Amino acid sequence: MDIIATHTGQILQVHDPLACAGHACCVHAPSPHPLDCAPLHWHPAAALMLRICAHGIGHPDPDNLMAVLGAGWPVSGAHGCDGCCRPEQERMAAT
Repeated sequence: MDIIATHTGQILQVHDPLACAGHACCVHAPSPHPLDCAPLHWHPAAALMLRICAHGIGHPDPDNLMAVLGAGWPVSGAHGCDGCCRPEQERMAAT
């Protein structure tokens, strides 16, 4: 097990880095996405790791969302989206 501090001050026990070696992981090896450097925050009620955008909105981390969906956990990626988690070309097309 590994102990981390999220950017929002939470102390969490997470999996060992060897468990995700070679795979995208929101904690140990984030994949490239629009919020890959945004602060992490664990949302216990949703059972998801969020990325907090510059506007203060929590967006489900795509690496964590794919992992929990792949494990068959009943979660939803629904959130109060302001578009920050979409690729820039999608945001530009929406304007």
